[in-house]
Amino acid sequence: IRYIGEKPVPKKIKYTVETATGKTEGETPIENGVLVTGEDSCSGCSVTQQNEKITATITWNDKSETLILENQ
Repeated sequence: IRYIGEKPVPKKIKYTVETATGKTEGETPIENGVLVTGEDSCSGCSVTQQNEKITATITWNDKSETLILENQ
């Protein structure tokens, strides 16, 4: 995920990704405006199914945005 908002670029971003079968979330540093994952947690993780909707919420500097993604 690339940060494209106004400067200053946040130092960390929190994220949550939820599907019908599980959720993953984490808080990770931003490097050159890009989210670098690796230290996150997962509960009930499994493979997403075709046509399953994925809800992703990204939080930075007391702001957040939620996206609905469709797995095709």
